[in-house]
Amino acid sequence: MKKPPVAIGKAKPKLKINQLVEKQVQPPTQVHRRLWMAAKVIGGFVVTLTGLLGTVYGVVGPPWPTEPVFLRGPPSFGSPLNIPFSVTNKSGFVGIRNLKLECMAHWIKLSNGGSLKDTMLAAPTVSVLEPLQSRPYFCPFHVLVDVGDAKLSEASITVIGEYDSPWPWQSGKKLTSHQYWLNTKTIPPQWMSGPPL
Repeated sequence: MKKPPVAIGKAKPKLKINQLVEKQVQPPTQVHRRLWMAAKVIGGFVVTLTGLLGTVYGVVGPPWPTEPVFLRGPPSFGSPLNIPFSVTNKSGFVGIRNLKLECMAHWIKLSNGGSLKDTMLAAPTVSVLEPLQSRPYFCPFHVLVDVGDAKLSEASITVIGEYDSPWPWQSGKKLTSHQYWLNTKTIPPQWMSGPPL
């Protein structure tokens, strides 16, 4: 006598020849959960990256290229034309190459009547500023103006520079410092930035 066949699993019903298979549609809550999870992962990545860049910026300086920054030197009882200025690269990772500086004298007036106006003079070459490096430079106007025993009664200068762009698709970049003017009312006279008062 034959034993009846044992059912192993549920048999799928056979489809008729022209019957379409129905696709299972995910409920909307599952789609929303997946989108929410992806948004949380992306948001976490953005917050982490922002925090990392903020930490690097605060500790080392900006990781991207920056323009050179000019600062006036401390006051001195010597000739103000011999006071060095400093030029600084604030970037923490990118150097400044082929930096060339020129000094523009808008006007320089001496107490003995000597003067100089609208004169451009090349400053000694700085050339390369590594990341976070500062270097002094001076505008050698003393070569053109013999101060002697006279005092500077008025002076205004601007530093103009040019350097290689860190990006290969850009040509050289130009920059102009603040206008510096000599405040002769202080003792000793000192350079101030901005338009003269």
